[in-house]
Amino acid sequence: MPSLKEIYSDKATYPDTMEIDLGNGVKTSLKEWRNELGPKAEFTQHTQQLAESKRQTEAQLAQAQQQLANALAMTGQNPNHATGSRGKLDEYARDPLFAPLVETINELKSELSQAKQVLGQHENQYWIGQHMKAISDIQARDPEFKDPARINELTTRAMQLQNPNLDHVHQIMTRDRDIQRASEKASREAYERGKAEANLPRIPTGMRSIPKPEANVPGTFGRDSEAAAMSDPELAKAMMGEA
Repeated sequence: MPSLKEIYSDKATYPDTMEIDLGNGVKTSLKEWRNELGPKAEFTQHTQQLAESKRQTEAQLAQAQQQLANALAMTGQNPNHATGSRGKLDEYARDPLFAPLVETINELKSELSQAKQVLGQHENQYWIGQHMKAISDIQARDPEFKDPARINELTTRAMQLQNPNLDHVHQIMTRDRDIQRASEKASREAYERGKAEANLPRIPTGMRSIPKPEANVPGTFGRDSEAAAMSDPELAKAMMGEA
């Protein structure tokens, strides 16, 4: 089975069009994977080289300072002067015995200072690139942050929170806004759903409707009903036995 390094480097066998399964059904093309991994891998490799060079310079400086300290001790002088400032060491630069060691120490100190500066610049460039990519991703999914003023707010808030993760700071800044938008959306959807349900045609239940009685028909049975019947001439004749 090929290693990830082999897959990353061998584009002939593993072209950019190939896909890799990241698990849980998530897939990505080798091109996207290489684009994401490439800058970070190159930065890591370069940083490791710079760090290794810095460690070697520090080791050489410590060795030279120890040699100078031993030479000072042999002549009865304070060996702590070997790790002093450059101005302090310059006092020994004119001495034939100490001059070569002092020159070596000064050169190594200059190299170490340059290595620290280059390493710091390299790290700054990397983080600037990472922040620019994060800002680009935020702008792609949140058009509101295409406004330079909003980006300025984002970076200012990140510095206030001492949080270099701009995605996290963006979530903090937009949390209340997104909650309000979600609430308003839910309210609109509920209103539209209720409006649609209110406009649905009513389906007959199948129950027979009872016709409304005439105005002269009594609503109850009893004395009122009997009186109404006796007032009817034809009913009165029938009750009296008249034909």
